[in-house]
Amino acid sequence: MNTIQIEDLADIGRLLGTDSELLEMTSEFSPSVSVPAQRALRVRKGLAVVRGGAILPVLEGQTCTQAFRDVAPAPGGLISAASSVPRARLKNVMLLTGSINTLPFLSYYFPALLFAKHVAGSKVTVHSAQAWPASMASLIEDLLPIFAGGRPAEIAPLEDGTYDVEDCVFPIIRTKDFLPAVCARRIILPFVLSRMEAVPRDTVKIFLRDAERPLANEEQLAAWFVARGYLAVDVSTLSFAEQVVLFARATHIVSSENAALVNLAFAVQARTIVILRSDSAVLNPLLGFFVEDFDATLVFVDGEGPSGLRIPLERLETLDPAVL
Repeated sequence: MNTIQIEDLADIGRLLGTDSELLEMTSEFSPSVSVPAQRALRVRKGLAVVRGGAILPVLEGQTCTQAFRDVAPAPGGLISAASSVPRARLKNVMLLTGSINTLPFLSYYFPALLFAKHVAGSKVTVHSAQAWPASMASLIEDLLPIFAGGRPAEIAPLEDGTYDVEDCVFPIIRTKDFLPAVCARRIILPFVLSRMEAVPRDTVKIFLRDAERPLANEEQLAAWFVARGYLAVDVSTLSFAEQVVLFARATHIVSSENAALVNLAFAVQARTIVILRSDSAVLNPLLGFFVEDFDATLVFVDGEGPSGLRIPLERLETLDPAVL
């Protein structure tokens, strides 16, 4: 197989030229922020390399992995052996790596779909290298034509290989910290609420069970919080829309640090968020995208135990009753 060697740049500046341009999205969501919230690269003529779960634009033998995927590539393995024989030609499409996990998807890839309006043609196709969160599939399917300006739109996977591209949009995955939360609250939340036939309006306090990695004394903890007016919930039994509505109603949220916390993006009424964690744990930085703008108290309660995290009840008793 003939291969091409690709130089991996530290930034995308050297990719810009007569065959490409930078697209910027600035004030349409946050007028107070003048710096671009997100960028995309429009490639008029070049290549796309699909490899290692990522889609990378290549112009004159150069790319920039850190701009187009959310994790560092394996050393030497992602781009060094790209085929020089294109599988097909792609024109007027968006090329976006994607993610099967909801937290990175909401943090990086959902905001990028706003660039669908920059794709030319009567129909918009978004090609991805990875599957996207199954729970959000119907939501994305409904929203994508709206992002595309009312045109028909679809998401289609791409097989590994090299492709000729013409007038294609490659969103850069790095976003300003405020953008994921803004998209969740101003796009997803009202859209879901408008589609729900009966939406509960009363507020609720919730204790989140963890179906995959339950706390060692989860039942004991659940009973402690239920006695104080909380509802113990396993969100894995709820649809994505039901999760959105539940968190939108929540004024108090208690959870170990698990995947369910991505729903903090929709907790617009939250006053207290209690995170149950090991004493060495650090809050996932991506979760900070969704909680930093809240007027809410964030409380950490450390647990113990090498074989399974256990939260001693006496540590809960030291919490200020005002935050519960």
